[in-house]
Amino acid sequence: MEPKGFIAVCKNDTQQECFDRMLFGSLRSWWDKVQQVQKGDVGFLLNLDEDILSGPFRAESNGTLNIVPEAWGGRFPAQVRVSREKGGASILNARQMLREFGIAYTKYVLTAEETASLRAMFGSPEDVEMFGIFRGVEAPQERRFKTEDGHYVRSKAECIIDNWLYHHDVVHAYERVLPIEPELRCDFYVKAGDCYIEYWGLQEDEEYRSRRDKKVVTYQKHHLKLIGLNDKDIELLDDVLPKKLLRYLPKDYKLR
Repeated sequence: MEPKGFIAVCKNDTQQECFDRMLFGSLRSWWDKVQQVQKGDVGFLLNLDEDILSGPFRAESNGTLNIVPEAWGGRFPAQVRVSREKGGASILNARQMLREFGIAYTKYVLTAEETASLRAMFGSPEDVEMFGIFRGVEAPQERRFKTEDGHYVRSKAECIIDNWLYHHDVVHAYERVLPIEPELRCDFYVKAGDCYIEYWGLQEDEEYRSRRDKKVVTYQKHHLKLIGLNDKDIELLDDVLPKKLLRYLPKDYKLR
């Protein structure tokens, strides 16, 4: 069974102590929520001042009172011990992202479904492994390009796409698993339009084109909404991507 999750909050003056102690703390009045956390649950930390969500974390204890009584001067006694998962990151404009997922951070405890959706925004420890026609059998390209919203991507073109989505307030996930078998990953998933963006880069490579064509057929077979982009599209992204996205976004959705 998938683990449930939780969102703790902090501010600029308390965040560093959370990281230094690997401890999340809440007011005593939140104890009824914090005590629902169990060891192994997936955690996230929302900085209310900066509107940044960090994660994912792993609960290393159940929700407990006064694990470290002196932490934060005793102001936040409802506590959870945590560790940071491999590949953890931070996401800007966190409140908007949470609204798009229908998640109220004030509820503290997340369902397994909410946790899985939110975790996908950060990627997963298994992202280093590619499957089947997604990357082929060759070793995956390293994630070495950092985008402005904190994602690490594998190419300059993907960095441009990610930054475009970020600057236009389009909440997106990078390398999300498609809801099909066998397991495949997209380049980007846009929740508001329930659509997928693929960047087709190596157009002159015959083997790559073959894998691309097979993947396009997979999208069509499973009736998944696909936006394909090539190098020419990247050069004209401000013209190309809005037109393609608006086919799938709700009619009242306004791109920034």
